[in-house]
Amino acid sequence: TEVDVTNGGTIKIKVWADHVGNLALKLEGGSNGKPNWVQQVAITEINKWVELTFDPTQNSLEAPNGSAVGGSYKTVVLFFDFQTVLTVEKKWYFDDLVVNSGVAGPKKVTFNVDMKNQTGFGKVYVSGTFNNWSGDANQLTDADGDKVYSAELTIPSGGHEYKFTLDSWAKQEEFNGLELCTKSDASGMFHNRALSVTADKVLPTVCYNSCFKCGDAVRVTMNLGVSNPSPDGVYLVGGGNFDAPGGKHRMKDPDKDGIYTIAFERQKGFQSFYSFANGNCPDYSCKENIAGQACANPANFNDRKLAPVTKDTVVSTCFGACTATTNCAGAPKPGKITFRVDMKKVTEAYTKVYVSGTFNNWSPDANELTDADKDKIFEGTIDAVPAGKHEFKFQLDAWAKSEQFKTGDPCTVTDPSGAFVNRKLEVSKDSVLTAYCYSTCSKCPGVGTNDVLVDNLIKIQPTVANENVTVIFDENVDAKAKQINIFSLDGRTVASYQVEANTRQQVITVSELPNGLYLLQAKVGTLVQMEKIVVSH
Repeated sequence: TEVDVTNGGTIKIKVWADHVGNLALKLEGGSNGKPNWVQQVAITEINKWVELTFDPTQNSLEAPNGSAVGGSYKTVVLFFDFQTVLTVEKKWYFDDLVVNSGVAGPKKVTFNVDMKNQTGFGKVYVSGTFNNWSGDANQLTDADGDKVYSAELTIPSGGHEYKFTLDSWAKQEEFNGLELCTKSDASGMFHNRALSVTADKVLPTVCYNSCFKCGDAVRVTMNLGVSNPSPDGVYLVGGGNFDAPGGKHRMKDPDKDGIYTIAFERQKGFQSFYSFANGNCPDYSCKENIAGQACANPANFNDRKLAPVTKDTVVSTCFGACTATTNCAGAPKPGKITFRVDMKKVTEAYTKVYVSGTFNNWSPDANELTDADKDKIFEGTIDAVPAGKHEFKFQLDAWAKSEQFKTGDPCTVTDPSGAFVNRKLEVSKDSVLTAYCYSTCSKCPGVGTNDVLVDNLIKIQPTVANENVTVIFDENVDAKAKQINIFSLDGRTVASYQVEANTRQQVITVSELPNGLYLLQAKVGTLVQMEKIVVSH
């Protein structure tokens, strides 16, 4: 239904705000060539519902600055606190958008329907709200024998519903409410063609029971295997062409065989991204997760892609899997994954450790890891990580800090922009991940279960070197024997030094080491300190 302000009238909307401000209302997509129109009304009363009125006869705030009169618009856009930069959180609510069209007289409308694909009928009629759904008040005729039946009627301006019917309701058009030219009543039982009358018009010729010309429509049928369907419904969603979960694109399983189906008509060449949801969740939390699988498009929310459709098409697949059949027995299964990370070499302060990734929408706190045996290895299990490829990181205190990697680290994957480097994971079964050191792709080297990590044992000068590094021990351990080990990031020991008692400084030669990042470990008894050094020639 379009916003019809052909003859002026008013547009009213109820709003609630917690502060004084304004609301701008913009009309876009004029179906009769009218430019976009925008006007602004002040909100002067707070913490209560008030009704604002917009007058289409006023000039627009944007060029070409004309009124909206004479236009019928497809889209209404609302801007609260228009042209204001917000620095603190604000609240608004709105409801009851009502368009009161100006007074307009009846208009001449010509209806055209192509019956070339229909047989076994005598007379064709149009029945609708404008003739009280009469079965025989308005007959259409085919004077030239081309199978296109037409009639010119004078009907009131405004919104209407109608259908083409045969032989005084012996037959009628049948719609399911998913067509682009229909509207459904509140019960969802009745679906009719929609019509907005604002001026004399000749309606495009459409095929009987279709929104398009004969030969210009395709029918798409989606069949989906679902193993544990939600009692709140299974839905076709997303892609800009289908509603959010809980919307009108609910799939049906009349024979209770676990295969849910939906069918809809679109114009030939239709294409779209799409996905499925198991449940009524407008926030998409119950949407399938196929990240990393072959049919997922990571640039479009890991949705599926329907290629341009040129003929009637049936798509069969399984919820959460990139299959070409509704037989989901062989489909990839989610895995029960135990995530583990070794925090022994982490010296900065933290309270909680989490794992965040594509499997939990990078949540800051959905999956906490714990260290029950106090061995500095934190772990946690997610019962159903979707099959396929994933990215993840371990992070601290709800993203206060997170692991940092560089492109090329062996356990990571880098996005095309080079801005994000994350751990990689492919799920095909239950598994327990190796406890790698935080921010590395290897196990924490040389740290025993009885060792105590400290941060006051040594100082290093410099930490970036091309020849030598000097390790200076704290004076409190002068009298004790000491050991220094240098590890590569893959866990190999590349150098070791024994430091005698009463020796505070040890020079480490790094001139023979390749450029890169290394871990330097200093040990005095059970005391251990781990530090990073960079070799750069």
